[in-house]
Amino acid sequence: MENSNREHHKVTITVKESMKLDINYRYLHGSVEPLMANAGQAVAQEIIRHYPDARSILIFCGSGNKAGDSIFAAKSLGSRMDVRIFFIRGEESIHSDSVKNLLRSIRFQKVSRNAIPDEIKNAQILMDGLLGTGLKGDPSPEYSDIIRMINDSGKPVISVDVPSGAGSKISVRPEITVAMHAVKAIPGYRYPGDVIVKDIGFDKGFENIVGPGDFLSYILPEKNSHKGQNGVLGIVAGFEFPGAAIVSALGAEKVGVDLIRIYTKNTHSGLIQGYSPFLIMRDIEDLKGIEKSTALLIGPGMGHTVDFKQVFQDLLSLDIPTVIDADAIRILSLLNYKRSKPLLITPHSAEFKDLTGMEASESALLDYSRKTGNIVILKGSTDLISDGNVIALSSGGNARMTMGGTGDLLAGISASLLSKGIAPFEAAKLASFINKKTGEMCFDDRKYWYTIMDMVEKIPDVMNWLDAFCQGK
Repeated sequence: MENSNREHHKVTITVKESMKLDINYRYLHGSVEPLMANAGQAVAQEIIRHYPDARSILIFCGSGNKAGDSIFAAKSLGSRMDVRIFFIRGEESIHSDSVKNLLRSIRFQKVSRNAIPDEIKNAQILMDGLLGTGLKGDPSPEYSDIIRMINDSGKPVISVDVPSGAGSKISVRPEITVAMHAVKAIPGYRYPGDVIVKDIGFDKGFENIVGPGDFLSYILPEKNSHKGQNGVLGIVAGFEFPGAAIVSALGAEKVGVDLIRIYTKNTHSGLIQGYSPFLIMRDIEDLKGIEKSTALLIGPGMGHTVDFKQVFQDLLSLDIPTVIDADAIRILSLLNYKRSKPLLITPHSAEFKDLTGMEASESALLDYSRKTGNIVILKGSTDLISDGNVIALSSGGNARMTMGGTGDLLAGISASLLSKGIAPFEAAKLASFINKKTGEMCFDDRKYWYTIMDMVEKIPDVMNWLDAFCQGK
């Protein structure tokens, strides 16, 4: 599929979305090497197609996935061209063992830094495999110098996926960019030359599979932030079943929110606060400070009551990002409120029917979300998450997660993420993954005999694992 500059808007994704795809592919398949191989072959095909008479190529190689793409391209081109490669950080900077092994098996000439000017003169084509989508800020001087040499060469240049330095003060200006899967939308940047989009092996709909890559939406605290800037959560819950409020609050705490206030019946105050001195208790009759919340959670353990109907209507009308769970879902249709922000609703199939009047299904879920604008996590062995445009699929977990409390935990995690400023659809996907991954890690520890409190205590390990996995560790 080919795209000119005029057609970029037809198939574009953000840099973060591109990174998420790679992370989730690595999680599900164990390695991104198949993607690299397909990408390298795609670049080689376009070079041969556009420059059929070329017999020499100089490849500028970085150290990330783009380097892997470039080395696979070198393999495909080796039988018809003199291939020369400059490694800006040395061959030892290539991280993948399989790519290192591939490099040892192909025919190429290694180029030194001092030899670059002469090598550029002798090459018929230059390939830009230096910097990928992970660049933050401007290229360092060692990269900037090479980029200037490439741009001043007067030779045809092909960039792999994105031109190195795209969106910064200095970037490669290629004749052709071979974009993998989709064009990467970079704010304020217009691609020079032609852009050709190539399919590199993502399954249809893969972008709607939830995985660890969704952790990229998590907002880490700034070093100089102060109390409250990383989330203030108000929880209205536990009127009849205080344990649900406890699980929700402790789950939210473990995800990293700054402050949690629980508004419940005063008789439960001592019980709930006994689980954590971090929790601030408030009587449901006294909503002082709730308007300062950056997110609300309404419903866990509330019981079948409409006694506080006016309170709920007022809370929803505050237009604060809000999660609706459990019994609050059942009375939502009875409430009269005005708001501009979507709700994040977390029903199981029976609650979904109470909410919508429809049997739970993908089409009904999409229809409800589209009509209301609300984000819905339809809970099940595979959670179905919709924003009205698409349905994201979050699989995982295990049979032990049928125990009481896992829904309360999901609601608390969701609300905690919302309170940190994460967009509702992104918060819903990440919350679902965290919840299910927590169950999986607990199963690894204790098989079927773990408890909901085991899950609560495991959440920090899951968050730590997510952070490391997304960094490739």
